[in-house]
Amino acid sequence: MLRIAPEDRSAIDEFTKAIKKTARISLPYQKAPELFTIADYIIMLLKNLPFMLFFLKWKKITIKEFSNKFTNPTLRQMFLAIFPHHHHFSVFSIIMTLGWMNIRSGGYPIGGSEKFNDVLVNRYLALGGQIKNNAEVEQIVMDKNRAIGVKTSVGNFYFADKVVSAMDLQFAIKKLLPPSVCCPQKSFNFDTYAVFPSLIQVSFGCKREFEGVSHKFQMPLINKLRIEHLSSTPEELEDMMVRICNFDKTLAPEGCTSVVAQFRTWHYQQWVDLRENHREQYDSLKIRIADEVAATLEKRFGNFCDSIELYDVATPATYIRYTNIFKGSYQGWAPVPSLIGKTHPKQIKSVKNLYFAGQWVWSAGGLPGV
Repeated sequence: MLRIAPEDRSAIDEFTKAIKKTARISLPYQKAPELFTIADYIIMLLKNLPFMLFFLKWKKITIKEFSNKFTNPTLRQMFLAIFPHHHHFSVFSIIMTLGWMNIRSGGYPIGGSEKFNDVLVNRYLALGGQIKNNAEVEQIVMDKNRAIGVKTSVGNFYFADKVVSAMDLQFAIKKLLPPSVCCPQKSFNFDTYAVFPSLIQVSFGCKREFEGVSHKFQMPLINKLRIEHLSSTPEELEDMMVRICNFDKTLAPEGCTSVVAQFRTWHYQQWVDLRENHREQYDSLKIRIADEVAATLEKRFGNFCDSIELYDVATPATYIRYTNIFKGSYQGWAPVPSLIGKTHPKQIKSVKNLYFAGQWVWSAGGLPGV
């Protein structure tokens, strides 16, 4: 950063010192806040006072606002590309992410999320737990004000002492609970809280390797993609985040590589409508997006198009169809200054034995909070 913009030393030093400072901060995850006593709060405050002061300083500054401290236009543009299209997020989210990576406390699990999940599943099974796959829950069954189990779409009932919902929070509250359950709107503010956008994702299986290539970068498309939506203004796809998964040999056969390109989009409902009502147009649009991504990567690397063995395109409609996720959001509540650090409800006060878990009870989602 100093090589590019020595004139911005003051802002660069402020930013990098904040990253280094996270090495001395340990987040208070030892005990769930819901279980805190007054003594626990006092101990946490005294023990984590440096973190609290650090957090209060940085949480209120957006990425865009901090970027304005740089007078060098190239450095400012590069800074905004760390979390592209998320300039309204708190800069604290960048500082903590880079801080964890700097001390090797954050990284990527080899094998991806599936391997991470396998660790939890195997432990659960070893403790005597049972898992029913392909059993879509259509109702949380209530006995007066108490959750007593779940009912699946094929009519099976599973009794439970406790019901824990780790699925989409809005869907669980509005679709799985009976209408008689009173859910305070101010506690679950779906209409006003900011969320992460949805994604258009193009995934390729390539019969080639990418040696010496950065595994993640942001780049523009050769040609902007203009997408005409029936019920809204046109959408333009200009740049994409690319992941070259050459660092994880478990994600492709030997001599091959998985390549993933993603576009952020707020047009989630338009994609759902397009799939439901204009399927031919929807399918042809996915092909057009994949072709443009492939052409851009061909120009960047050469020998890309001929190496493609298979590909797949997912849209916001895909994510919603598979997971019922609110607004197609890929990571739940956004870490904007008003939300970052905010505690979200894990229960409805009027319902006993029902608990919420997952990315919707923690601003910015992510595995640490979950």
